[in-house]
Order: sequence, then C-alpha cells, then structure tokens
Amino acid sequence: MKQISENIKSNMDEIPPELSKRARELGWNLGNMAKRDLQTVVEEKDVVASGSLKKSFSFSTNIIDSDKFDLIIKTNAPYFRAVDEGSKVHFTPPDKLIKWIRQKGSRGFPVPDSESGIKKLAWAIAVKHSKEGIKKRDIISKAIILMNTNKEDIIKKWTKKWLK
Repeated sequence: MKQISENIKSNMDEIPPELSKRARELGWNLGNMAKRDLQTVVEEKDVVASGSLKKSFSFSTNIIDSDKFDLIIKTNAPYFRAVDEGSKVHFTPPDKLIKWIRQKGSRGFPVPDSESGIKKLAWAIAVKHSKEGIKKRDIISKAIILMNTNKEDIIKKWTKKWLK
C-alpha cells in the first residue's frame, strides 16, 4: 500500500482523554475529506473503469499529542502508482487489458461489440504503452491542493465546536 505520510507511533497514555477525543475527531474529519478529495480527482481525471481505484482509498490517524496527529492515506490498488505517476515505455500484456476494456465499456465508454474487436483494442493499447508508456495523472498532487483548500473549513468548524 502506498502511504502519503509516514506512520508515527505515539503513547496514548500521555494524552489527556478529552484532548485525545478532540484530536481523533479532527483526524477522522480530515481523513474523510482527504479520501473524498482523492476520489473526486480520480473521477475528474477520468481514470474510472470498474470503480475499484476510487473505492480503494482508506485512512488512519495516529495521535502524537493534544494538537498533532498523522493522517495516513492508503490505497490497495496495485496499479495506483502507474496511474498517478505514469510509467516508462513497457509492453502491457493484452490479456490484462481485456478486462479493463470491458469495465470501461460497462461505464459508458465506446467499446467494440465483438470479442475480436476487444482483443484488437487491447493489442493497440499495449503497443501504445510500448511506445509512449502510461500518461501521468498527478492524482496525489492535485488532491493535496484540493485538501489544502478544504482543510481550513473543517478545522474552523472543529475549533468552533470544541471552543463552545
């Protein structure tokens, strides 16, 4: 799994329970926002085939002290790095592309009607990968920009709630 930040362990016994609860709640809210923002960027970048990449994001938080925590965003999609960062020139086996092509078709993208047409399309994509690689989508960097825009709203709402 790709982690956007490093996992830092903390000693929960050192944190007063009320502050720990607050930090946990803020972490949960920011984690949900980060997950949603990643899903939004995936959809905007039109990389949705089966929807498994969009659904693959999860998060966890580790409390460091009363006002600090790590937010860890994960994905279990083994191909995420290639989609996000792109790839060098390589030959993707056409058999691996056939399932992906069918999934794209089930989401409204034009796909050949015949099995031989699907195989030809898979071969064409494999040849393209062998000449150009996979296009970089920059999902993480665009999601981080979106997160930085949205996090201020969540922090303000959270602060107002706990300062009452």
